[in-house]
Amino acid sequence: MEIEVCDYHTILNLYYDVDGNTEEFFDCLPDYFQGKWYYANSDTVCFQTLCERYEKADFIVGRDGGATEEMMFIVKFAKERKKYYEHR
Repeated sequence: MEIEVCDYHTILNLYYDVDGNTEEFFDCLPDYFQGKWYYANSDTVCFQTLCERYEKADFIVGRDGGATEEMMFIVKFAKERKKYYEHR
């Protein structure tokens, strides 16, 4: 399983900036994170290191599917995180 280190503000900004276009979403993704888009298997030391280094980051667990489904999974996660933080 992979994780992406991100924050919901950046994800939602990207999604709205590309008007939900899947190809543009993934093409622009590294730029929105200044090239810092990390992947790590959850069974590795790297995963724990990332968790410690990015305590305030949101971690999205990737899943199998097409590009559009993956984008919508990420965007849905970001929207849910936004709601969570707005209602705390």
